[in-house]
Amino acid sequence: MARTLVNKEVGGQLLPVIQCDDFDFAGLGNPSNLSTLVQLIHTTAPGVFSTVGWYYWNNGVWTLMDNSALVAPPYPSAVTLAQTAIPSILVPNGTVATNGAITLGTALPAIYAAAWIYLPAGAVVGGAAGLYYATFSSTTVGQVYTNYVNPASTQLIPAIPAGTPVAAVGSNSAYTTVVATDTPLATIDVPGLLMGANGRIRVTRRESTINNANGKTSKFSFGGSAFGGSLPLASVAGYEVIREISNRGAASQFSLANGALTSGVAGTPTYTTVNTAVDQLLQLTANIATATDYVVLEAVAVEVLPN
Repeated sequence: MARTLVNKEVGGQLLPVIQCDDFDFAGLGNPSNLSTLVQLIHTTAPGVFSTVGWYYWNNGVWTLMDNSALVAPPYPSAVTLAQTAIPSILVPNGTVATNGAITLGTALPAIYAAAWIYLPAGAVVGGAAGLYYATFSSTTVGQVYTNYVNPASTQLIPAIPAGTPVAAVGSNSAYTTVVATDTPLATIDVPGLLMGANGRIRVTRRESTINNANGKTSKFSFGGSAFGGSLPLASVAGYEVIREISNRGAASQFSLANGALTSGVAGTPTYTTVNTAVDQLLQLTANIATATDYVVLEAVAVEVLPN
């Protein structure tokens, strides 16, 4: 039997299932949807088969499930969707020269050998606003490359690009960085059905910023809905924080409560109607009121605890 993708109700959830025999299973790679199961079958006659075993994707391999009757959802204890310490930076005012060299008007807190930096439209010739890969030789001088992502709509987990980067062509005139706007510094795609009806997403972020009284905040959003509150960054040099999103037992996986009670955030929980049965974008944003300030997303980890 050739590989066939179907949707089956498994443990009270509608999940993608690949039905295949031994021959096709031997060449089966990683699934694009981490919730996908494999039903390994033995065909006895056309249209007649028996189930040999059920498998789920776990740490890079298809793993045999202990519970072949599928009474409970067949998930590993946790899935790491993103984990990086390559920084993503909302940089201050500066200039990108024609050779791609960038000079910042305010020094960053460290020399970042590899980073992604948010530049406004036009800072790079013909370039849209978004995140560009850069390397720094000092806290104010670096090199911008053509590697580009629009984090508003496309996944970006900050990483060092493969291959040899190509230097960008700068406008050679001063740019003004974006202010008073929730600017995404990391965007992670959360596959549909991955959380399960009672699963959680746990987000850990660490940031650095300039220690002054100017207004600076960072926020979280999931599927376009804010959660976890606004984190004030005035008069601090940095912080680390954890936020969680939890589904609330709805079979359709529409009911979502976010982590407004975690990590010292006061107030009642926030409830939204984000549909976790389909792919959704998780975004980590920063906002500055003064264009000479900056926010550095130093590290981020996104874990899913399915149930």
